[in-house]
Amino acid sequence: CSLISGVFFIAMPLAIIGNNFTSEWDARASFMLKSALREALDSAELNEDQIIRVFKDMAGAGDGEGDGMVDFDEFKTVIRAYGLTEISVADLRAVFDLLDVQGEESIKWLDMAISFYPEFKQLQ
Repeated sequence: CSLISGVFFIAMPLAIIGNNFTSEWDARASFMLKSALREALDSAELNEDQIIRVFKDMAGAGDGEGDGMVDFDEFKTVIRAYGLTEISVADLRAVFDLLDVQGEESIKWLDMAISFYPEFKQLQ
């Protein structure tokens, strides 16, 4: 009985550590993608209105169904079109899931813009 209790006692902290590692790894992928895209936009020296237009265009270009939302395949296509090819599909999926705060399997251009530029929160 004490052997089984000992196994559970050790297993619980390992499960917690593993779950935290997975969450942080997904956050790392999100940070990398956000940094790369933000760096590309900042290097173009765009003003706020132009950056907003980029996100609207990004949603429009990726929005194959014309519903104003971008699903994962559309998101992946748009990110690749912006030259961000070094990020794996699994990491893109993790980033997409972080951006899809409603869990609808799609994201709005404004949610994307606010995620990359928190200062745009006043646009909501």
